Amino acid sequence: MTDKKAAIEADLIDIVKGFKGGDFVEPPGAAADAHLFDDLGLDSLDVINLLFQLEEKYGVKISAEDVKERDLMVLGKLSAFIAGK
Repeated sequence: MTDKKAAIEADLIDIVKGFKGGDFVEPPGAAADAHLFDDLGLDSLDVINLLFQLEEKYGVKISAEDVKERDLMVLGKLSAFIAGK
């Protein structure tokens, strides 16, 4: 994993922790394999807010098509997508 991707992945976990507060549960297995809904417990509004924060922080545009076509609901794929921009 590149340093940039690892840093983005850590940012993603921090943002999710902010959404979940004391209800945050570490994902089972590798964090990179965690699904935003299934493993991290986000709802659709959380995901929209997450994507908005990522666009603001990293200056990337993440379209609905990107999310669907690239399966960006998985933490590692989302961080790799952002690192590649």
